[in-house]
Amino acid sequence: MRYSSSKQAAGLSDNFCQMRVNDPSSDLHYKKDGSLDMRYRSSRQEAHGTSSGSKPVVQHKLSRIPDYVPKKKDGMPDMRTTAAKNWVAGEASACVTGALPAWVPTKKDGSVDLKTAIGRAFASHESRKVQHRDDYWRNRITDDLFYGLVEAQRKMSVPAFEPTPILVTPSLYDECRGQSSFVEDFKATIPDGIPDIDYCSLKIKAGESSELGRGSFGVVLKGQWNGEDVAVKKLHLDQLTKKEKDAFRREVVILANLGSHHNLVKLYGYCLNPPCIVMELVPRGSLSYLLHYCEDPEVEAKMTDGRIKKNLILGIVGGMRQLHSSQIVHGDLKPQNFLVTTDYVAKITDFGLSRLRGFKYSGFSSARRR
Repeated sequence: MRYSSSKQAAGLSDNFCQMRVNDPSSDLHYKKDGSLDMRYRSSRQEAHGTSSGSKPVVQHKLSRIPDYVPKKKDGMPDMRTTAAKNWVAGEASACVTGALPAWVPTKKDGSVDLKTAIGRAFASHESRKVQHRDDYWRNRITDDLFYGLVEAQRKMSVPAFEPTPILVTPSLYDECRGQSSFVEDFKATIPDGIPDIDYCSLKIKAGESSELGRGSFGVVLKGQWNGEDVAVKKLHLDQLTKKEKDAFRREVVILANLGSHHNLVKLYGYCLNPPCIVMELVPRGSLSYLLHYCEDPEVEAKMTDGRIKKNLILGIVGGMRQLHSSQIVHGDLKPQNFLVTTDYVAKITDFGLSRLRGFKYSGFSSARRR
């Protein structure tokens, strides 16, 4: 479509192409030749109707965000403001059709993404109740390629789950009961076997491509250390109080002692400036991502296998047995905190940082971005 002859053959005139590119009423993105820019999700949905024949077509002209609604830099409603909350509530109450406004975050099955502030506010006031998940999988299985992958997966052998023996860690009892003393010299109380990593030695790419997720305590970044891929949980608590230093130290000690368990995330080390925890990178991401956001047909076919799901559940149970045997209460069990390896082994993460205080910080959200 770089040539006029190609555009004319496709039935597009130069004037028509330019009109589409400059149309201010459209929420779609076009290239210079007037064709849809497939780098954007809205363009892919418009071109195919659905990504797998199941997503509802987004109603692009429904309820455009007016100028008086406070917005963030990305143009989405700023849910920290009352005006934005009231506007979203009003739009949700008025939404009675099968299509969602383009500004509402959705999961792969077309349902509202409840991990986002906008999604939660919209869903709480939505006047209709639609079951998206059943429709998604009913239509998904009609795809011949996906159906073939599901059938092939059923014929594959899946190794039975083998539980990891419970590790005896008596040294953790005082740590978990909070009986360790507050100290000024943080490093003096860390066992010598736990690496103190220089933050500058971590190779982290700039930009969103390195970001694995965000939460109330910080951001998780993808990086490299000693030639290995790692996940770096960087806290936004630059200045820790004595109590927070002690909680951070306990977290590092607990991770170091239990990281050899097959169903718990392994610790590589820690940084003090800025405060970071350096852990193994679990490639496939969270269980929540695989269930609600991943559109890779091979992964989806794996996740339809009951044997895979059984192993994941047993792995989570095995990891929790180890935590409870070590007197550790997780306190935040959810699919976002269950990571999945390439071999579909579950690993529990985020067991202990709940002891640190949480801050309401405008730049953070709990959703994982691909």
